[in-house]
Amino acid sequence: LMLAYGFAVGTAQAFLFPARDGMLPYIARGNIQRAVTSATMVQFAVQLGGFALAGMAASIGAAPLLVVQALLLWFGALAFHRLDLSHLPAPVRSGPAPRNLAMIADTALIVWRHRTLRDVIILIGGMGFFLMGVIFVGVPLVIRDIYGGDSGDLALINMFNMGGMSLTAFVLLRKGGVARQGRAITCALGIGGLMLAAIGLGLPYPAPLLLMAGWGICGSITMSMGRTIVQEASPEAHRSRAMAFYMLGFMGTAPFGSFMIGQLAEYIGPLHAIAFSALGMTVIALWIALRSPIWRLEGSGNS
Repeated sequence: LMLAYGFAVGTAQAFLFPARDGMLPYIARGNIQRAVTSATMVQFAVQLGGFALAGMAASIGAAPLLVVQALLLWFGALAFHRLDLSHLPAPVRSGPAPRNLAMIADTALIVWRHRTLRDVIILIGGMGFFLMGVIFVGVPLVIRDIYGGDSGDLALINMFNMGGMSLTAFVLLRKGGVARQGRAITCALGIGGLMLAAIGLGLPYPAPLLLMAGWGICGSITMSMGRTIVQEASPEAHRSRAMAFYMLGFMGTAPFGSFMIGQLAEYIGPLHAIAFSALGMTVIALWIALRSPIWRLEGSGNS
């Protein structure tokens, strides 16, 4: 039943994220980065509250928390239903509507040919593969097996992660954005990989909390800059589909990375598995920094 629940939520998110981000430019008033950062800050702040609630699972049980989550999802759907979307432009097509596979192939070709889009999605795919497995699988194993923690400790370390993300999004919003977006996302992923790799050193508690907060800072910069670049670089008619590829690169690679971490943890231990995987992200970021024009990208993502 829990697997079915996870599958249903993941399927819903696959539709939600591209549609949500596709609408942001129409409310951004010319400042896409600010709109993206605002949405990111709200998302991370709410997730921070969610992890605080999750820390109560040991005392009140998981079932009441899942009921609360379901009610909040219904509240979100109701709030969205009440939005006035009449000002959004209707899709414009010249000729017959393309088939689904043709649309996917067309968008894939656009993303592949656009150097900025391609390199950003490579970075995001690397984050999904090398780092999400660390967070979803490696860190819980370390908390349980190395530090002897429970669900409360796992909630706490995730709160530090989301706290770093929320605070960074707030600072970015107050600062007015980042000019060198490509350099920001590349450095954030390279440094973030080192932060998570350091968890593999098995440092005394509470060092993992601080390292996860450090990753939260890097992760917030990555998500804000990545979404901004894709929004600005994508042709308007393909923006939502380009965001779908962005999410595919991020979440589509995460299950494979999680499987890899699980297998590595079984053979070399969770600490070494985390270090190996996280350093892989740093190598990808360094490779992009040395060969990609994204390093010199400023302001608009168009190229």
